[in-house]
Amino acid sequence: MKKLWMELYVILTKDTVYHLAPAVGVKGGGISDVVMNLCNEQSSEYALVNVYGGDKNLKNGNFCYQQLTLVKMMFLLLTILKSQDKHHVIHVHGAWSFQFIYLRFILSFLNILNCTTIVFQGHGLLDELRVNTKSKYLKILAWNLYQKAILNLSDWIIVTSKTELEGITWCKLKKHKIKEITLGIGNEFFSKLETIKTKSSALLYMSQIIPIKGLDVLIRAIYKLKNKNIIINLDIYGYGPDSYLKELKELTSALDLSEQIRFLGEVEKMNRVSTLDSYKTFILPSRNESFGLVVPEALSRGCKVLTTTGTPWNMKPYTEYIDIFECDVSSVVMFLENYMATDCSLTFEHQCKQQDFIKSVFNWKEISIKLRRLYVN
Repeated sequence: MKKLWMELYVILTKDTVYHLAPAVGVKGGGISDVVMNLCNEQSSEYALVNVYGGDKNLKNGNFCYQQLTLVKMMFLLLTILKSQDKHHVIHVHGAWSFQFIYLRFILSFLNILNCTTIVFQGHGLLDELRVNTKSKYLKILAWNLYQKAILNLSDWIIVTSKTELEGITWCKLKKHKIKEITLGIGNEFFSKLETIKTKSSALLYMSQIIPIKGLDVLIRAIYKLKNKNIIINLDIYGYGPDSYLKELKELTSALDLSEQIRFLGEVEKMNRVSTLDSYKTFILPSRNESFGLVVPEALSRGCKVLTTTGTPWNMKPYTEYIDIFECDVSSVVMFLENYMATDCSLTFEHQCKQQDFIKSVFNWKEISIKLRRLYVN
C-alpha cells in the first residue's frame, strides 16, 4: 500500500528527474541512446526531465538538455536547495568520467540534506575486465578519488544483467542496494518487418570496435576457415580508437582477407534499422558484455543472432532465438563450420515472433515503470 501511494505521489506532484551522463552526445550510440530513449519516455511522466551530458550541441528529445560542467552542477545544487520540500531524483550514468570528480562532492552534500534519491547505473563500465585494461592505474586512481564514494552515496545501483552483477563483485557493494533492470531499445526497431528477399549473406558486426569485442578472434577464425575452403564474408560497422582499428585492418591484410572482410565505418543512428534489415545474420563475438544492446536490436529486425558465452544471452528464453559459442579461435572455427553447413535461414513468421518477444521484454514504457518504483521506494 505504501509503495502504491508513493507511485501515485510521483505522478500527482510531477517531480523532477536529473540524468547525469557525460557520454550523451549528438551521434548517439551505447549509453547515449539508452539515456535519450529513457528520457523521452520519462518526459511524459514527470514535470521536468533534465539531462546533463558531454556534448554542448545536443538539441534532441523532449527533455531539457545542458552540458555537464562544474558551473551547471553548482546551479543544479542551488536549484535543489531552493526546493527541498520536493522530491528530486539524480540518476548517474557511466563511470570514470572526469566530471564525476566534482559530482562526488555535490552528491555528498545532497546526501546530508536527505531530499534526493541517488541512482547509479554503470552500464558495464565497472566490470573487472574493463577495469584491467591499459588505463588500469588511472582507473585505480579514479576509484579512490571519487568512483567508490559515488557508489557508496547512491541509494540504488542498477545492473542490466546477471553478467554485469558478477563483473562488479570486486566493488564489494551492499547487496540490498543493487537492482537488476534491463535496458530497452528505441521504438523505431519495432516498426513493421518487411519480407525483403535480397538480404546479404555476409556476417554483420555493428558495435564499438574495441579489444573486448573479440573481432580479432573472429578474423583469425575466418582465416582458418578459408584454409578449409570455407569462405565467410564479414562486414564491420562501428567506431573505436584509430590505433586499434588500424591494428585490425593490418591483421586482415596480413591474413589476405581484404576481399572477405570490409570495414564500413560508423552507422548513423537513423540508418541502424535499415542496416540490420539488409543482413540475414548478426554476430557479436565479445569476450565480455554486460548487456549488448545491439543483440535485441538485431533480433527485433529479424536477424539470426550469433554471440558468445561472455554475454548475458546464454540462458532461456534467449537461447530459443540466439546461437551461442565460446570466444576463442578454435571454438569459433568449429561453430562457424557447423553453422555454414546448415541452412539457418529464418522464416518470416519466425522473424515476426522474434520481434514480438523483444517488444514484450525490451520496451522503454515497462522499464520506465520499474525505474519509477525504484525512484520512490
